[in-house]
Amino acid sequence: MGYSFLMNLTQFLPTRVLLATSISIALFSACSPIALPTLDISPAGPLSLETGGPAVDLTATVTNSTADVKWELTGPGKLSLEKGLKVSYTPPLNSGINPGTAVFIKATLADTTVSKTLQIALKSPIVPATLNIIAPSQSIVFNTEKVAFNAQITGSTDTVEWSLAGTGDIGSIDPVKGMTTLYTPPLSGTANKSVTLKAKLGTLEKTLTFNVLLPSLVLTPDITTLDAGLEQIFAVGINNRDAVAGTVWNLEGAGTLDKTAGSSVKYTAPNPTTVLADQAVKLTATLSGSSKVMTFNVKPTLKILTLTADKTTLIAGQTGIKIKLQRTLIADSSAVSFSVDPALKGGNVSVIDANTYLYAPPVGADVPTGTSSTVTVNFMVDGISKSVILTIKPLPRLFLSASNSSVNAGTATPILLTATRVDLDGTKPITYSITSVTPALPAAATGNTLTPAASPSNTASYAIPSSVTADTKVVITASTGTAPEDASTTLELTIKKP
Repeated sequence: MGYSFLMNLTQFLPTRVLLATSISIALFSACSPIALPTLDISPAGPLSLETGGPAVDLTATVTNSTADVKWELTGPGKLSLEKGLKVSYTPPLNSGINPGTAVFIKATLADTTVSKTLQIALKSPIVPATLNIIAPSQSIVFNTEKVAFNAQITGSTDTVEWSLAGTGDIGSIDPVKGMTTLYTPPLSGTANKSVTLKAKLGTLEKTLTFNVLLPSLVLTPDITTLDAGLEQIFAVGINNRDAVAGTVWNLEGAGTLDKTAGSSVKYTAPNPTTVLADQAVKLTATLSGSSKVMTFNVKPTLKILTLTADKTTLIAGQTGIKIKLQRTLIADSSAVSFSVDPALKGGNVSVIDANTYLYAPPVGADVPTGTSSTVTVNFMVDGISKSVILTIKPLPRLFLSASNSSVNAGTATPILLTATRVDLDGTKPITYSITSVTPALPAAATGNTLTPAASPSNTASYAIPSSVTADTKVVITASTGTAPEDASTTLELTIKKP
């Protein structure tokens, strides 16, 4: 009988018989060896499998037995069968599984203690490294602010390295290592410039080519008029995005800006009381050599009457002055009324045309000597009144006297002439001249000359002629000039024939 028969037989024998039987079996075995059953699993393991990976086929190899193979799983995952020589094991999905989790698969021969265990270590799947460059959303323009480029990576902990490529001045990046780099564009250019940015992650490389653009400025809002006294914020756009602090603003015309640099400015129109007509305004925004200009008119909003006089100081009794009316939002057809205060001895107003009037000052006798008078000329148009105040000076006068107005020819002592000023500027020099001599002096006569004193020259001396043919009249003129503020006078001397 075979070994297996003897082994089965021992189950039914008494102990004394069993002992004897065991001895017999031992003797039998020594004489005839018995083959024991064996069990192996292929692959033998231990294995390392990725979670979420494909199923693995397992094969049981049995010798010296025809019994069934039973399979038992300890740990996550799934077996395809519970019995059989071949089964497959499917690893679990990634979710909730820690890397290094152990799985045990045990194969056992039915009705025996013969078994084999396969150990499996679960691991996370290897994800291939990826690299991408995230570009800024706005356009990149010469001489604008720095813009950020970001690296997007998976499956790697290596450091990203950045570099630039292009022709000429292409700007700069900083830092050259890291997840983000800041790009600084060139200060200026004459044409759009192409720049290539490269990101390197280990053996992976990614490039991105972009253009650095010439500034294209747009001013908003685009207006043509603005009422006096209002405020307006102007913003500059550059290549479809907001500009930066490098934008410089310049204003020509009325009004003010709150600043001269920035992406926007606040313009304040002049006070309505000062805007008498449309006032042109020119606003210029400049960035990197490019400029954008906006022109608009500040419109008047109030009815205003403005008076302009040729001058406001006059001399009594002399030529009058023109007073011009400027109407703001007042029709030229609106009637004009006017008056002079004081009503009496204050001069008078006459009409030249609808917006031009002539004021004639009072005569000299109406302005007291030694003091100036004030005259107010009032105008009323369409319910709007306006006045101009004029100063009327007394008529300047000059008087000339002589130490002796009648002397004999040949007198050695000269005649002293003294000028007296009345309402005449004391700093004005006086010019003395001999206006006429009647009858003419003999050819051989000497004298007949004037010697003014030093400034202010209020005196002069006249040298008496040495001889005359008859009693002679000499007329001497003293004058400060011919302007309205000047004065002149004459004095007649008699030179007698001895």
